[in-house]
Amino acid sequence: MLIGNISSGKSSLINFACGTNLAVGLGEVTQDVKKVAQSPNKQINIWDSPGANEDFTFYDTEVLAYFHSADKIFILYPDSLKSSKDMIRVLYAIKPKNTYLVRTMCDRWEAGFSKTIAQEL
Repeated sequence: MLIGNISSGKSSLINFACGTNLAVGLGEVTQDVKKVAQSPNKQINIWDSPGANEDFTFYDTEVLAYFHSADKIFILYPDSLKSSKDMIRVLYAIKPKNTYLVRTMCDRWEAGFSKTIAQEL
């Protein structure tokens, strides 16, 4: 499952990796959590989700249930980890061995961004 801040590149990454044609843009484009791709052997399902922001809908029981059932969680973050820190803490607690951070907008990368989740927490 992919999650990240609004406009962090979740749908763009899925389009690139899976050949889908999801709507992309700045702002709240994706409105619902939905399965958007599946591998031919049906072993891998790709889910897209709306951007997480300050309205705390990310913490709703229904939303968190998706993450409990996910095999792997990829948290996309475009700038610094500061804006995603609470989300990282919650999801890392749910799936500590299967939660990954993916830095988007790599044109802004700096050496200080190379940390593990444990180091950041």
